Formats: sequence, C-alpha cells, structure tokens
Amino acid sequence: MSTFSKKLVSTALTATTTVWASGALLLFPVANAQTTSDLQAQIAALLAQIQQLQSQLGGSSTASYNFTRNLTVGSTGADVKALQQFLNGHGVLVAGGAGAGSPGNESTYFGALTKAALAQWQGMNGVSPAVGYFGPITRAKVNAGVVVTPPAGGFPAGCTSSAGFSS
Repeated sequence: MSTFSKKLVSTALTATTTVWASGALLLFPVANAQTTSDLQAQIAALLAQIQQLQSQLGGSSTASYNFTRNLTVGSTGADVKALQQFLNGHGVLVAGGAGAGSPGNESTYFGALTKAALAQWQGMNGVSPAVGYFGPITRAKVNAGVVVTPPAGGFPAGCTSSAGFSS
C-alpha cells in the first residue's frame, strides 16, 4: 500500500471516528432520560412500537387461543396451526419463504420444522429442556402470553410485570 493510500485511509478513519464520537451521526436511538419517569415513558413508547410491529407480523393471531393438549412430531389439528402462528409471530419462523409453515401459510401438521422452531423459542424463553416438545410447561407459558423472561435483576423501577411484553 502506498504512503498516499495509507494517509487517505487514516484520514477517513479519523473523520469517521470523530463524527461517530460527536454523536452527529446516530443510526440508532439512544436513551437520554434525565429521571426515572422519563425512562419509564421511553420504555412505554418502545413497548408500543414492539406491539405495533408484532401486530404487523401477525403476532397477535394466537393471543386468544387456549392450548389444551401436548403436541409433538406427527400431531395434527387447529392447535398445531395456532402454534405455528404463535412461533412465526414471536421471533421464530417455522419456515422461511412461502412454503408450508411460513407466515401466512401455517399448516395443521407438526413436523421437523415446527419442532426445531419450538425448540428455538423454548431456548429463548427459558423453557427447559428446549427439545421441541409442546408439553405442560411450554403450554402454560404460551397460554400465559409470556414471551419475554424478566432480567435477572428484576423489572425496571415502576414495572411490576411483563404485561407490556406479551401479545
């Protein structure tokens, strides 16, 4: 690399770092609360955005479904379809593209893709063992609408439940 190229790269990196450090170019919103109530207002606004995005993805389609039986590979029925809709709407796609199990194309068959997606959701939400079996523990958590596990230190001041996190 020539001396001129090295100087050009160094100047570009310096300029980029300076702009980034000054905050002139913010790609992501930053919390800038001065008080606890300001922070709680920002959290409420973010939760509203999350709920809006989930509804756009179809995340609320299973909010009223009450799962009553265990499901595993080979199971069929409306509850399997509801489970696939739940998974697709809560951060784990059963299938990508436009195939069976993908958002809007959920099926009534519990196959390997459903099992894998369920195991991923279980792992993300503290269900153990995360093996893709829809049994009493997972069913209770899904029926309760719990999709976010509280942080180890508990909820932020003023928040007493995960109500804003569920669909």
